[in-house]
Amino acid sequence: MTAGIVSAHERSIEATSSEDLIQIDARINKGDSGGPSFDVSGDVIGVNSMIFSPSGGSVGVAFAVPADTVKTVIPQLRDKGSVTRGWMGVQVQSVTSELAEGLGLDKLRGAIVTDVQSDSPAAKAGLARGDVIVSIGGQPIKDAHNLTTKTRGTAPGSSIELGLMREGEQKSVNVTLGQLPKQAAAPADTRR
Repeated sequence: MTAGIVSAHERSIEATSSEDLIQIDARINKGDSGGPSFDVSGDVIGVNSMIFSPSGGSVGVAFAVPADTVKTVIPQLRDKGSVTRGWMGVQVQSVTSELAEGLGLDKLRGAIVTDVQSDSPAAKAGLARGDVIVSIGGQPIKDAHNLTTKTRGTAPGSSIELGLMREGEQKSVNVTLGQLPKQAAAPADTRR
């Protein structure tokens, strides 16, 4: 048993497409992960899933998949035997205070589109470089990470309404999500 100390949350690492990992002190042995992490009330908060270890042993930095993510994955695994994630085909970065000032935004939130993949759902919907995505389905977007989480948590084929700022004007764009390609799932960088 370990103390269950959570040292970080919403961690993103290259070994997985999950972007909301919990960094925890759980002792995880190679090939022997997957146990639950509990809070002090006995509620499951995550499933221990991997460790980064310099020695290859059970000493290192451990990560758990949050329980909310597991709840969305289990029905897909049960029904289809695999997990699919929504994909727009954009690269984004979080709006920083410098970007917000330069773009004339009154609030420090959202994700600015830095690239749109050709023939992607985003390109078909008319998204462009410089668009600042500020909401999805009417819910505010905090940053690029938040946009990625919401996009990947939405089923491919779903239509989502994006609220955005383009050249100082508010716009609304509907995007029909595609399925996150396998090659885009490996690096957990800025591919959204």
